[in-house]
Amino acid sequence: MGDSLPPNGPSEPVIKDVIKRISTRLANNYYKSKAHTRPNIKALKTRITTKIRKARGMNISNKKSRIEKEIKDEEAILKRLENLDKILLEPPSPPPKKKVLDVNFNEWIPWGNYPDASGISFKSQKKGEGNGERKLAFIFGTVPNGQNKRHDLDICVEIKGVELCKLAEIKEIEKDNSFFPGATGRNGFRITKANIASLQDIFRELKDKFPSYLNEKIIEYMSCHQEKADGTVLKYDLITMTPDEVSQTNLPRLIETCHYLHSKKKKILDSEKRSKRFDTHDPMTGKPTQVNSTILYNILLLWNTPPDVMRSVLGDDNYEDEQFLKLVEHKFINEPNFLPELCKSFGPGIFSGYQVILVNKDKGFYIPERLDNRLLIYRITRAYPKFIVAFDGDWAKVVIPDEDAESNSQPPADEDGNTNNANEEEGSGGGGGGGGGGP
Repeated sequence: MGDSLPPNGPSEPVIKDVIKRISTRLANNYYKSKAHTRPNIKALKTRITTKIRKARGMNISNKKSRIEKEIKDEEAILKRLENLDKILLEPPSPPPKKKVLDVNFNEWIPWGNYPDASGISFKSQKKGEGNGERKLAFIFGTVPNGQNKRHDLDICVEIKGVELCKLAEIKEIEKDNSFFPGATGRNGFRITKANIASLQDIFRELKDKFPSYLNEKIIEYMSCHQEKADGTVLKYDLITMTPDEVSQTNLPRLIETCHYLHSKKKKILDSEKRSKRFDTHDPMTGKPTQVNSTILYNILLLWNTPPDVMRSVLGDDNYEDEQFLKLVEHKFINEPNFLPELCKSFGPGIFSGYQVILVNKDKGFYIPERLDNRLLIYRITRAYPKFIVAFDGDWAKVVIPDEDAESNSQPPADEDGNTNNANEEEGSGGGGGGGGGGP
């Protein structure tokens, strides 16, 4: 019985306990309906023998048939309880030994090290399985979970004396060392994409109404939309791109623009003209008071003061500054390090509790010992954040792939086998990574 159990499944004693509780419940339910307490096997045998004798001496057919039915039911319960005793009296089988893999963490293990798996195709042959899952499952002594579970494999192996019994996520890594998360990663990134969309609204208004607050580089970031004569898009700028398609060029530009606007905002708030006080009346008490330009601006807004009157009261510079400060009120601008830190922490966060195993058709498989400081979101493609891997944990050595290198990659399929069909951006696409709806 123990040999047929899955590597990470319940132990045999646990299964026996479940059988015992189920059989006991069946017996209890039967005798409860007959207003009897549950007997032990000896008492049940005595009761059945008594009823058999009673049935033999009966001449009334309907009563005799009722007792014979009770005898049949009780004999079935007796047989079940006797079989249960046999199971419980058997000595438990020793737990299956964990499969020992002679591999190292944090290095590529070639497929050729496992010739027995050579006949298993790397390319997925079954819906709901990602490339490499079945091949890796064979090596780890388990089976793919398919699309009905949120993770790809249940693994329980020993590597260099370390027990590795976890839920595993298998991610196909591309030649540029990048991969996509699953549906959980896509869904978890929706709030970030919504913030990017609201940030674009700010950029659009800044470019139209406050160009004097922007330097030439930032204006270029917001204006570099390029098209061919036939209308084919070559490049999107920070305003015309969609939040589902943020290229590896535009994501750093987005972060740089947030830093720039934050420093511009801070410079205005720290300027000497901010120390100027204006005479006004407290809107709550009506008493005379002195306030800075921001408070006065908000009071005038509260009173529905016309813009030309507000400008004359505050002065041109203060009025423009206050409009700018109000416009750039955004989380990514107030905390310019939030987005880059999110790009570094998002991957380890969604894969927390899972063992990520990277696979590649040519390289083999790679078991990272940890993910901290190793996964970086470097673009968004068809609504999926895409990670690039720093295998040695040193981002300074990571080379972000060219835009053109992304053109043939695809995000993972959803549970129905479909990819997201958002509008494509320059070099959009992405690759690999497993079926199902995992992280």
